[in-house]
Amino acid sequence: MKALFNCSVIKNVYLRIDVLSIELEITYTDDPNKTFRSRKSIDKMCNGQYHKEIYEKAYNTIKQALLNKEPFVEIEL
Repeated sequence: MKALFNCSVIKNVYLRIDVLSIELEITYTDDPNKTFRSRKSIDKMCNGQYHKEIYEKAYNTIKQALLNKEPFVEIEL
């Protein structure tokens, strides 16, 4: 899945990794009750490390876009 995010309304980006799952969460400034969440259960997956790398790459892409004040960013999960 590809997603395009408007960086001007992103408030926070969280990457949560534990033994059982990995989650990417984005909160917004324009609607505090709305969040984007993508979560995968990796405890029984043989390719859990692959999914960790995908989520870490998406998080780092969004983080760099926010730091560089880019208007939009596209990620793939």
